[in-house]
Amino acid sequence: MRSTKTPLLGLLRQAYRLAVASRLPDSPPTDELLDQWAESRKPKPQNRREFLRASGQLALLAGGVHLLNACQSDLDLVPAKPGSRNRGARFVNQPSVAIIGAGIAGLSAAHHLYAAGFTNFTIYESSSRTGGRIFSAYDIMGPGLVTELGGEFIDSTHEDMLYLCNEFGLPLLDMQSPSELALKKYAFLFNGQPRSMAEVVDAFRHIAPAIEASANALPNNIDYNTTDSFTRMLDRLSISQYLSNIGATGWLKELLEVVYETEYGRSCDDQSALNFITLISPDTSNGELNLFGSSDKRYKVAGGNQRITNRMTEEYQEYMETGRALRAMSLRGSQYELIFDGSKPILADYVILTIPFSVLSNVSLNLNLPAIKKKAIQQLGYGTNAKLVMGFSGRSWRDQGYTGFSFSDNGLQAGWDNSQLQPGPAGGYTVFAGGSTGNNLGSGTPAYLASRYLPRLDQLFPGASAQYNGRVERMHWPSYRHSLGSYSCYRVGQWTGIGGAEFEPAGRVYFAGEHCSRDAHGYMNGAAETGRRAAQLLLQTIPIY
Repeated sequence: MRSTKTPLLGLLRQAYRLAVASRLPDSPPTDELLDQWAESRKPKPQNRREFLRASGQLALLAGGVHLLNACQSDLDLVPAKPGSRNRGARFVNQPSVAIIGAGIAGLSAAHHLYAAGFTNFTIYESSSRTGGRIFSAYDIMGPGLVTELGGEFIDSTHEDMLYLCNEFGLPLLDMQSPSELALKKYAFLFNGQPRSMAEVVDAFRHIAPAIEASANALPNNIDYNTTDSFTRMLDRLSISQYLSNIGATGWLKELLEVVYETEYGRSCDDQSALNFITLISPDTSNGELNLFGSSDKRYKVAGGNQRITNRMTEEYQEYMETGRALRAMSLRGSQYELIFDGSKPILADYVILTIPFSVLSNVSLNLNLPAIKKKAIQQLGYGTNAKLVMGFSGRSWRDQGYTGFSFSDNGLQAGWDNSQLQPGPAGGYTVFAGGSTGNNLGSGTPAYLASRYLPRLDQLFPGASAQYNGRVERMHWPSYRHSLGSYSCYRVGQWTGIGGAEFEPAGRVYFAGEHCSRDAHGYMNGAAETGRRAAQLLLQTIPIY
């Protein structure tokens, strides 16, 4: 759930975000940040979760300076080098901890264990590389260009990711910089016709009241313990069913289905309607439709998001083993036995499992897990998103006044300029597909797929294919054996069927990953956040002297 329970908690989180923001490169002074925050509290497009955050916060604004200063002081306690942090913390003993997975969830867990003075852990990674679904490629679209094959965007509310960027001194690319705001954000093409934002907003306004009414009737938190009949009824509807029920028809319905099929990765016939209701903002008073509510997809790491995981890999190389795919896990007395491919079993006192449930469901787990945890592991939905990335000698979409983001029903689905804000004339374009289209990107050679998608790109940005430089690559996450999917996606009934069970510990086994986050399901921040939280929960069980 993208919400905070109380205005004070919301204010504390906002103050923390401001503290992080004040440390970012080229940040304005603190008082100016607070002025910007006050301005941001004025009425704007919101979904229900944003409204809950904003409620009552203006009444608390007088304390904002003190909260911000307190958060900044807290940040000052954390030097840049993790090895030097909080080294006063000493444990009576250091039981062994096995961290399964060296994506950002596992690395984040290790990072926070080490920061607390705990070093008796080993990270086991099934592949030969670290970073998991954060995967930056270099020079594949053109010399000097960075292309994200996996997780790409960081929201301005993604505290853990922004904190890590600050800690490691990594600069950010801002998709809301003046040069980008001067361009049209989206190009829409439906039923063979370009659609302006004004047309989209005008069509959407007819269904916005129904969406707002649905969102406002939901409880603040939704999980497998939710008993509210209205919430459970909505969860049993697919997005497509819900859109039909509220009167969405024609090209607008197709547009919303394309947007959410690519955003969550599964067909809208298979997704819970709550995925849509809890994310989109029904407020179009500013003349725009916020398709993703508070998710602004604002930042990328300059030089590649993988710089974050690379830095943590460098820090914890001596604690890491790659090529270790987990095959079985069982309880042996007071310890856990873990069996990996081609190696002897190991024993650990604690385990942090960060691998996707799509992979974990194929691991033999003899752990006497709660029934709800077993259900979550076996049934949690995963998207079938895939990326086709193509290189160009220029960026014709910008010449035509667009950033490059697009949605269409011509088979391309969604796309964007993956070279945005990178220097030089050359560029790259990402075709981002979900549902059956994402699955189908696994068939045929990349060159063949480019020949099919270039004419579709021309329909959005005429003449784009003339600048194609012949470079093309594909990342097909559904068939990638270390993830077997792009990221988690609640299917029909899963918000109230298994939601919230993903993160819950079982004995001395802890769980982390984007699939375990309630605030950032499917995002890099969800993985970083839950890795941190799992480490913190584990440390609470170990005596300190």
